[in-house]
Amino acid sequence: MRWTALLLVGICVGGCGSSDTALSGRLVVACADSALPLIEREARTFMTLYSGVRIDVVPTDSRGALVKLFNGEAGVAVISRDVGD
Repeated sequence: MRWTALLLVGICVGGCGSSDTALSGRLVVACADSALPLIEREARTFMTLYSGVRIDVVPTDSRGALVKLFNGEAGVAVISRDVGD
């Protein structure tokens, strides 16, 4: 449930272009490998519920997820460690 909320927040806040509504548009999620099966499952479920949404889950490591987020290549980063590590 927590991941679904994270995806919804990403779509509503950072993942949609200016012409998209809160439940349509495209979101790129950079995801650490350890969380990949869960996030892919949640993304599929979310896209089933909201057909106007496209969530692309990009597998990477935690550092790569943060790099993609900060470079604007992803709207959400899912990492498997504390940011300070």
